[in-house]
Amino acid sequence: MSGAPLEKKQSIASNLMRVQLAFVTLACAVLYAPVCLTIFQTWQGIPGRDDYSHGYFVVLAALYLVWRQRKKLAGLEVLPNFALGVPIMLMAAAVLLAGKLSATAVLEQFSLVAMLTGLVLLLGGSRFFKALALPLYFLAFAFPLFDEVTASVDWYLQLLAAHNAASLLRIVGIPVHRAGQYLHLPGLTLEVAEACSGARYVISVIALTVPLAYLTLPTWRRRIALVCFAATVGVMANGVRVALIGIGVEYMGAGIAGRPIHTLQGLFVYWIGIGVIFAAIWLLRRWPKTCPCPVAVSRGARRATAPGASRGISPERP
Repeated sequence: MSGAPLEKKQSIASNLMRVQLAFVTLACAVLYAPVCLTIFQTWQGIPGRDDYSHGYFVVLAALYLVWRQRKKLAGLEVLPNFALGVPIMLMAAAVLLAGKLSATAVLEQFSLVAMLTGLVLLLGGSRFFKALALPLYFLAFAFPLFDEVTASVDWYLQLLAAHNAASLLRIVGIPVHRAGQYLHLPGLTLEVAEACSGARYVISVIALTVPLAYLTLPTWRRRIALVCFAATVGVMANGVRVALIGIGVEYMGAGIAGRPIHTLQGLFVYWIGIGVIFAAIWLLRRWPKTCPCPVAVSRGARRATAPGASRGISPERP
């Protein structure tokens, strides 16, 4: 008879915990609603930048990665990890407050990723976090969190794009003199500006390649190799784009740099790069998993497998 009251108390405690966790989740949703609105505006290009339109794709891809794990998640036991979840959520709230006080959007967006991590640990536990780690951190590509990183390499990518474009222009017979990020053509000078460094384009390409690598390739070594290759393609493709602008300027006049065909050239190079990445996926999927290496066989094994060994006949000696 004493078991029934105990079960009733456990049920009440379990329901109370669910209500508390639901309240925490709702509070986080309300707290981060303005941050999500800012991120959505960034995807639309409202703040004056149009390099994060891939944010829609990132969110959809992350949701698809979660959906692929649905059977595994359904079989996991819910073991809320308060020891990790609560401190991470408090840290995320502190970062959010610092971002609001300093008007730093990057801190607010980083705080969102950290808060989602804490929520997963708090609601599901460490096993749920391990299963959802990839889609969670893949969401970072939907936010302009990499601006500081790209800003530090913009100058070098500008020089590399100018160097590659000058080499291509010389190959097609157009005389060009490169001075830093400037390309001096006959009668005109082109500048590879900071916005044309290609760093943001590389981020977009990597954001597209990460889920493709995870879904199409069998090993992490090949997935990482594909992502590195995609980043290289992004850097090299930007030099091709600049060279196409130079060719257009040489044969069609200086006004070509400001016409819609300038945008079409960028899209053309972008889709050529995507095609190269899909070709790399095709090759990596067909690459042999193991190398046919010779296997050392001991003398005893050779004798055991020699003709007649199974019938008790010793092999002939030379």
